[in-house]
Amino acid sequence: MAQNFFTPLRLFLAFCVAIEHIFYFRAGAASSPFAIGHISLGYLAVNGFFIISGYLITASALRTDRVTAFARARILRIIPALAVMSCVLALIIVPALSHDSLLAYYTSSETWAAIFKMLTFVDPNPEWSGLMLMKTPFGTDLTGPIWTLRYEALAYIGTGGLLLLGLHKSR
Repeated sequence: MAQNFFTPLRLFLAFCVAIEHIFYFRAGAASSPFAIGHISLGYLAVNGFFIISGYLITASALRTDRVTAFARARILRIIPALAVMSCVLALIIVPALSHDSLLAYYTSSETWAAIFKMLTFVDPNPEWSGLMLMKTPFGTDLTGPIWTLRYEALAYIGTGGLLLLGLHKSR
């Protein structure tokens, strides 16, 4: 396998996002000190992640000629971890933080709809019934980091479409 530098680059970008989030969570700052106008360190880092993901998704598609193999690999890349995270969050963490009774929480259609919304990318940041958390710049948003998965899924679908049409074979 050819040596690449994606891992160190991704670690650096993750560090940039983490540094910026320290100011949001720790200092309660409304904006980053690493920003010029609306362009911040975190913004640049997230865009870097999107660029790297585009490259890696395309490389994955070029390694296969079958849409089914590509789709299976992409589904197995996201859905199992997302399903576990969604269930742990919705069935363990949120009820522990909620002021609703467990019976009310577990029988609420909102609870099950939130899991469905996260797994289908309809709403990666659902509202949680009865949640009582400290006030943060992000409110009660417990799933903020997964907002990018919706766009990753769309990139998978678009790339799969190119595979299906055979357009990946022409430069």
